[in-house]
Amino acid sequence: MRSWWRCLFLTVISLCLIFVQSAPAGQRVFMWKVSSQQATAYILGTIHMMKADAYPLDSRIEGAFKRADAYALEFNIDDIAKMNMDSMVSDVSYAGDDTIRSHISKETYDTLQKRLTEYGYPVELMVKFRPWFLAVLLETFEYQKLGLNPEYGIDKYFLRKAEGSKQIVELESFNLQMDLFRKMLDSEQALFLDYTLRGINDMGSEVDALMKVWTNGDKKQMEDMVFNPLNKDKRLTSIFEKLYFERNRGMASKIVEMLSGKGTYFIAVGAGHLVGKRGILELLAQRGYTVYQQ
Repeated sequence: MRSWWRCLFLTVISLCLIFVQSAPAGQRVFMWKVSSQQATAYILGTIHMMKADAYPLDSRIEGAFKRADAYALEFNIDDIAKMNMDSMVSDVSYAGDDTIRSHISKETYDTLQKRLTEYGYPVELMVKFRPWFLAVLLETFEYQKLGLNPEYGIDKYFLRKAEGSKQIVELESFNLQMDLFRKMLDSEQALFLDYTLRGINDMGSEVDALMKVWTNGDKKQMEDMVFNPLNKDKRLTSIFEKLYFERNRGMASKIVEMLSGKGTYFIAVGAGHLVGKRGILELLAQRGYTVYQQ
């Protein structure tokens, strides 16, 4: 049972990954360069999972990584396996006799049951999980159904290349990311799960569109896609504040610290964190830095 938990948990948490395709010569990639007097940062936007055929990466991305002294990512994925499993389980599940039935509507529960059955997981095995975790699980199952695999994620790809040769820097930490979910109200978790359930049927077409936008280095279209849910449903405001804007401020401050020192950094963060008026690139610009798309 404990090994099943570990396998399932590591699969879900390894989501801060990416699809990548080589861009035609002369076309911009979804990466920006920011410099200070003594430091340079290449900031690559990433998107969840990817496919094996996404490699090789664009030469500009590989070149930026090769020139870097350090590799920075949201958190070191490899460190998850070293953490206390009992503590992680308590973060994603209810204690005692409590189950998800007491925290979501009957309509949402019935829809959840149908979806889990389609993926081959009886709802009885999942009732102890919190709504936010089930929302992430469902997205993972659907991405895998579409042929995507976290094992091919760009974060892991560059992490493997960086180990033993470059300094590895965390912009956040696993605990910080978990704390964002710990602070979610029941109502926010229920809304998060409900929204995920309603959007699963569109994930296939959205993935294709997102791939095209990312490959074209189209920052404006990426912004439209990322924040379209919020524009349609303002109830999601508090969720976006926790999962995007609060984190953007923290990661931008970390990058400023790097730029205040010396060296060259290759930074990989979720593409959604770079775009918009409250995105990392805009926050850096507000602090006086000029960002150049590569």
